[in-house]
Amino acid sequence: MAAPLVYEYKSGWREAAAQFRDNNGPQIFRKRLSSQLARHIAIALLLAAAFATLLLTKAWFFAVAIAIPCYRQSRFALRLLITTKSSRFGLRETFRETPTRNIKLIVNEAGLEEVDGEIVSVCPWSSVYHFTYVNGMLSLHLSNGLRALVPEARLLPGSSSIAELVGRCNENNIPFRDDAVATAA
Repeated sequence: MAAPLVYEYKSGWREAAAQFRDNNGPQIFRKRLSSQLARHIAIALLLAAAFATLLLTKAWFFAVAIAIPCYRQSRFALRLLITTKSSRFGLRETFRETPTRNIKLIVNEAGLEEVDGEIVSVCPWSSVYHFTYVNGMLSLHLSNGLRALVPEARLLPGSSSIAELVGRCNENNIPFRDDAVATAA
């Protein structure tokens, strides 16, 4: 029976941002934003077409009634387009406000055990799909869609080495995926 591997590190905003990237957060954010923008532009165009039709038929009262929501929709779509970049910077600032936490990951024969404050999470080896190593961060991809992160640069003295964890993953037949394969999956 092999001795358990222990990894202690301080988790902060860099790890939160890495999890956001790993879970395709930026792509989801852009997709939702573009669909919302397309919806508002479509509504504004429909209202503008209705306004033009009412002007041509000289239905002035209805044209004025349609002009106000058309104007508001177009302003909202324009404002949404302008604030896209500032909202991304807002996300970045939110990550930087994440308080630093002490995390302890224990790797043993049964699987992974992560201690975050008073919360203990246990994951058997059968629930670990694969692992990746990108930019000094080892990421163990779990069956529930979450990841156990081990940032090499933030490991506290006395922690086991990343090479030992990779060896333990290989012993338990956990496949390694490089960055290009991991982002596509």
